[in-house]
Amino acid sequence: MKPIKTRILLIDDDSDAREILKILLEIQGYEVYAKSSVKSALTFLENLQPEVVISDLHMPEVDGYEAAALIRRQPWGKQLLLIVLSGYASVEVEAKAQQAGFDYQLKKPLDTILLERIIRQHMAA
Repeated sequence: MKPIKTRILLIDDDSDAREILKILLEIQGYEVYAKSSVKSALTFLENLQPEVVISDLHMPEVDGYEAAALIRRQPWGKQLLLIVLSGYASVEVEAKAQQAGFDYQLKKPLDTILLERIIRQHMAA
């Protein structure tokens, strides 16, 4: 029997960044889905129930903070690994991201080795 692949959902309004990260994660063997907005991702999330969600922070309509809070309120959203990816790095941003429900804040440009380590540790737990 084939092992079940880890399902990852990317949420980023920047199509180039989203597609590059999607390809990089697929090369690592993950099952990756991508959405351009939080609104388009929410219904999809409930049906997909991924193990990992990686979200940009600053997006139109609904930002990453609000996305994290919405996801964490769902029964299926309590155990998943929630990572924010942002070009804005500060103690305040990190504190606000953690308060919103993110497990990790990663800075752009992304350290893909660190991301891989975080996902593997979460899946092993």
